[in-house]
Amino acid sequence: MSGTRRFERKGQPSAAQSVDWLAIERSSEFQELVHERRRWLTPMTIVFLVGSLGYLLLAAFVPGVMGWQVAATAAANSAVGSNRARGHSSTSATGGSTASAISP
Repeated sequence: MSGTRRFERKGQPSAAQSVDWLAIERSSEFQELVHERRRWLTPMTIVFLVGSLGYLLLAAFVPGVMGWQVAATAAANSAVGSNRARGHSSTSATGGSTASAISP
């Protein structure tokens, strides 16, 4: 559909005709930009693929690992704290229920 010229206005050059894309592609600045992008993107792609595949392999072959507590995050502690302040009960790590000391 790119060769149909369906969206061009009559009598006016299109934006693609007014810009010399080949000259831009050949310029040293553009070549440097492409090189820097590839230099950054290749290792990031490898890290993402290794991490994703590692996660899937751990989930498939070592399911107990998915239950490990890595760290208590501030967001989780904040949410539990705000629920306690409102008078809601929460379940502790040992499985018991702890009631709030502050009543609404």
